[in-house]
Amino acid sequence: MRAPAGGAKPSRIFLLLHGFSQDGQHMFKRLESAIAAWEQSSGKQALILAPSGTYPQPVRTDKGWHVGYSWYFYNLDTDEYYIDMENGVLLLNGIIAQAETQAGFKNLPVTVIGFSQGGYLAPFFAKSCPQVDQVIGIGCEFLKDEIADPIRFRMDGIHGAEDPVVDGVNSQKSHAALLERGVNGTFQLLAGEGHKISPAISERVKILLLEESR
Repeated sequence: MRAPAGGAKPSRIFLLLHGFSQDGQHMFKRLESAIAAWEQSSGKQALILAPSGTYPQPVRTDKGWHVGYSWYFYNLDTDEYYIDMENGVLLLNGIIAQAETQAGFKNLPVTVIGFSQGGYLAPFFAKSCPQVDQVIGIGCEFLKDEIADPIRFRMDGIHGAEDPVVDGVNSQKSHAALLERGVNGTFQLLAGEGHKISPAISERVKILLLEESR
């Protein structure tokens, strides 16, 4: 968690949701500068929450064991969940409530930025949290057939055109279908970008936040 300096009251919560086998610090490092630019442009302060996922995910690497986290477990081969998103959604609602209690405020607007698995989860959490007014998904596909109406929050997608993990064209089509249902938002397919939050993608997040702050 990164609270405003000097005990200032935040005007917005930014909730950052990492990808499979990553952690909250990974997201924070890549998007902190974009949120700082929003603060400078808007003259407002943000509370940044970048939690790690529900389930530990140990992975052996050349440098030893790395512990990442997962929000849920999905089997692509059988098109079914081993463990669905419910516990991740409950965890995030608890984190928002705890942060508000500790800081002495409530009902602040929330922007959710999710990468890959975190981007898949983001709209399902947003449906459960009335404070969310924007979801930004990076390197993910919004599951248009699983996200029920009404959708009261803005949905923006940013995707690498060379993403080898999640097909950007399919993601763009899913986003277009949501727009046809009356959802507001934009989709950006970036040439030369893959499946990571590169400096170019972080810059696009910053531009999107600055546009929304005007």
